Amino acid sequence: MKALRVAPCLLGVIGLSLPAWGQDGNGVPGRMFVFQPTGDQMVPPTDSGAVANCFGTLDAREKRFELGCTHNVDDVTYARIHRGGKGETGRAVFTINGAASPIRAEWRPTRRQVADLYAGNLYLVIRSGSFPKGEIRGQIVEGMSAYHFILDGEQVVPSTPVQSQGFCVGRVDAAETQLAFSCTHDVASPTAARVHAGMPGQNGPEVFDLGAPGDPIEAVWDLPAEQLATLRDLGLYVNVSSAAYPDGEIRGQVVHHGKCSSRETSRAKCNNGRLKTKVFKYSWFDPLDFCYDMANCITERTDGGGRAEVKWKNVPDGDHLVTTHYSCGETKYFLVSCQ
Repeated sequence: MKALRVAPCLLGVIGLSLPAWGQDGNGVPGRMFVFQPTGDQMVPPTDSGAVANCFGTLDAREKRFELGCTHNVDDVTYARIHRGGKGETGRAVFTINGAASPIRAEWRPTRRQVADLYAGNLYLVIRSGSFPKGEIRGQIVEGMSAYHFILDGEQVVPSTPVQSQGFCVGRVDAAETQLAFSCTHDVASPTAARVHAGMPGQNGPEVFDLGAPGDPIEAVWDLPAEQLATLRDLGLYVNVSSAAYPDGEIRGQVVHHGKCSSRETSRAKCNNGRLKTKVFKYSWFDPLDFCYDMANCITERTDGGGRAEVKWKNVPDGDHLVTTHYSCGETKYFLVSCQ
């Protein structure tokens, strides 16, 4: 798995404010999309070794899609968003002229295009003089397995009186066996960057060394199963140390975009071969993963009142494990018997 990279110049443009992308006037968060265009995703594939790392956010009202990418494509001509599933080609629906790195663009999709976005039926192509039909491509997919968070002195225990900050993106692969980190920061003389196990407000042991602590930080971790569970429980944090603060100058809890609320009710039940799970939360527009038997997963979100529901038909008899995984890492489990 390639490590994600967010170039310092891109974060300079957005001012370490990426988690605020897609919010409406009331601060309600939208949906985050994280993807990595490469040559082997083109149809047919190209032999380009170029790569891009892209972030997109659809605002909560589903009216505006903001795109940011860094890439190493030479002689870029333009970039386009196309309609089409993985391995398919389709017509262009939005063009980004120039598209030199870093890309920063805003698109106003139609209702049909929003539906395509959620269904994974849109892709980005970056074209160049050497590859006029497209050098690299990436399917625009929702970042439910992506973690993006700020590092600062306030989260260190005890807190540090510093102005330095950082921003990290972590992405778990589909098999949930690797976690790729990409971080940028402005710590003047970093001495170490490490992942620790510990809840917010608590210190814990080091579990992974991120390697060279200079800006940017990039690393891929072969994620142990027990640490995957810790990750989902909000129990991991990134710590960047310096000579002045050897125990940590800045820190950030590894969390999804959004916050959990303990004030929620959820349930799952099966009747006549139909399995239903639903949740009511006292918060707005939370992204949720609903999984049936840990394999068949559907992404949904709460409505403005905090309600969401998923149903499966023709469920076989027997016991089934159903999970509801919230955007910030909290998971509910239900053992449901169907007959």
